[in-house]
Amino acid sequence: SDEVTIEPFANFAHYYEKEYKEYKNKKDKMLRDSISGRQKDSLAARKKDSAAVQK
Repeated sequence: SDEVTIEPFANFAHYYEKEYKEYKNKKDKMLRDSISGRQKDSLAARKKDSAAVQK
């Protein structure tokens, strides 16, 4: 009868692990996107600066 009480919690933990992994993947992707966006911005800013210097 012990297994009966443990079983739902095992399923629960498994479900949450899956949810957490998906959440983490989404968060990581968002973080990567924002970082690459920032890098693009700074790259554009640098290009603008060098263009201003050349004039």
